[in-house]
Amino acid sequence: MAVSVLIADDHDIVRTALKTLLDASFGIKVVGVTVDAGEAVAEASRLKPQVVLMDIEMPGADPFQSASQIIDLCPGTKILFLSGASNDHYIDQALKAGASGYMSKADSVDLIPAAILQIHEGGTCFSDQIEQRIQSDGFSTLGEELTERELETLRYIARGHSQKEIASLMHVSVKTIEKHSASLMNKLEVRDRVGLVRYAIREGIINA
Repeated sequence: MAVSVLIADDHDIVRTALKTLLDASFGIKVVGVTVDAGEAVAEASRLKPQVVLMDIEMPGADPFQSASQIIDLCPGTKILFLSGASNDHYIDQALKAGASGYMSKADSVDLIPAAILQIHEGGTCFSDQIEQRIQSDGFSTLGEELTERELETLRYIARGHSQKEIASLMHVSVKTIEKHSASLMNKLEVRDRVGLVRYAIREGIINA
């Protein structure tokens, strides 16, 4: 079944181009388009899309608060931000909002369908430019020492693998990976997979 996507962007040319691209992509179906973040919340609540592709610089409601509202209203919906801006404030707010990905409009448009499929499968996706911005921030190591298996789990999470994929790669059950993930979140004092990815990027664990 195709991944349902809601597009939120205030530029007509961008909305049309994204819809054309995604409708032509295997495994993806655009179920709606909106012109601002507030409308995106209403449409997401109505349509229950699996992924919301949202621009950051739109008039009206705050996009980060809107993203949080969408996640609260539709727990199964993932947020992928797409923006021409990649300053530290925007990136930090996107992560705090619970976004599963952040792509720069400077990236090749061909990367967007793959990013949507990746976050739908439970992974995360940040463009190289965004990862570099995250790595440039200072970050203190938190919590207790991680076990070897927890570190391995964290590496796979940071590389965008779903829990099912990680379980297969590590030859353990999905429940075991869920336990490792919960332990990681507790030790590193983060609330979700996005927080784990941010930690892994900043600590260089993603490339270890």
